[in-house]
Amino acid sequence: MLCWVIGISFIAMAGWMLVPDKIAIEEAAGQQRFGAFGATVIAFLLAEMGDKAQIPTVALAARLQDRHGQSSPAPRCA
Repeated sequence: MLCWVIGISFIAMAGWMLVPDKIAIEEAAGQQRFGAFGATVIAFLLAEMGDKAQIPTVALAARLQDRHGQSSPAPRCA
């Protein structure tokens, strides 16, 4: 049941992404803060922080797997 809900939500999100935004060009022209360069720098820094956060997560998972002998498998959709 959960797999069906997840699948339908992915399809709904894909359909929603096809609908264009309705922002007036005049309103959006005066509201740029950082421009393309600033947005790229911020996105890069956030991605790097997320990448570095994976290292302690994997280390913690490996340590917990060693302590308890076996990790629990991820649920699968049949």
